[in-house]
Amino acid sequence: MNRDAEEKTVIATNKDRSSLQPSREGNPPSFIQYTGEKAGQRYPLLQMTLTIGRGAQMDLCIPEASISRHHADVKLEGAQVIVSDAGSANGTYVNEVLLSAPTPLQDGDMVRIGTVVLKYISKDNLDGWVHDKMHKLSTLDGGTGIYNKQYLLEALDAEWRKAKSTLDLTLLYYDLDHFKKVNDTYGHNCGDIVLRETVNFIRPLLSQTQLFCRFGGEEFVILLPHTSVEEARQLGERIRSTVASSDITLEKDGAAILHRQTLSMGIAQMTAQMTSPRGLLEAADQKLYTAKQTGRNRVEG
Repeated sequence: MNRDAEEKTVIATNKDRSSLQPSREGNPPSFIQYTGEKAGQRYPLLQMTLTIGRGAQMDLCIPEASISRHHADVKLEGAQVIVSDAGSANGTYVNEVLLSAPTPLQDGDMVRIGTVVLKYISKDNLDGWVHDKMHKLSTLDGGTGIYNKQYLLEALDAEWRKAKSTLDLTLLYYDLDHFKKVNDTYGHNCGDIVLRETVNFIRPLLSQTQLFCRFGGEEFVILLPHTSVEEARQLGERIRSTVASSDITLEKDGAAILHRQTLSMGIAQMTAQMTSPRGLLEAADQKLYTAKQTGRNRVEG
């Protein structure tokens, strides 16, 4: 590169600038947790009414000892977000004023429930947009665009607490068969294509409540709240057959190659004997191991 080209300033177009501006669409009002175990967590306010508390069935569950099981309520009325105390033991405060009646929030208000402080961000606030961008960068897997391992572990912990009384939490754990051979034969760039394409085959089969994550390498986990083993097995079989019957176009030495990929999957449901979310992961992993040992391209569980 010559010196003139190196020092030349690139003029930004309207299209370039528009990508840097917050969008009202898809940028809901939210709380950002400032203190406590999950400081930095963002809670989008997506429903007309939300319950807040440490109880597992709360819409916004914050498992801190100073927070009552049902601590506060939030209501969206037009452009207003209104917070009220729900008879909590430690009270609900807005800007350190104890609430005695439902109170509309202003952008930037600090809401304290127990010892946890939440900052209210309106839908027009740039901070919320920036936080959302940063959140995506920290929680999404760059290679496939789905959630990463850290996000999975946090979500699994939250869903585990919610499902303690019902045990209706199921997990699919799969990996791609003979994936090392794909990398060795076609190269790692082609391996990346196989990872992305298999994810793209599976995405349309999942609902919004089913959490799809890359656990590491060619291993993936799908978290299924409110799902029985039989329902999970049916979904797992649809995933397996869809991937196995779909063509992936690769290139080697300038020639196009059609590749068919298979996967092996283990399924496990939460049980009363499991003492932690890790137990659910380990049970599904064991089923995955069985699927691989008994022929691959199969669902076990």
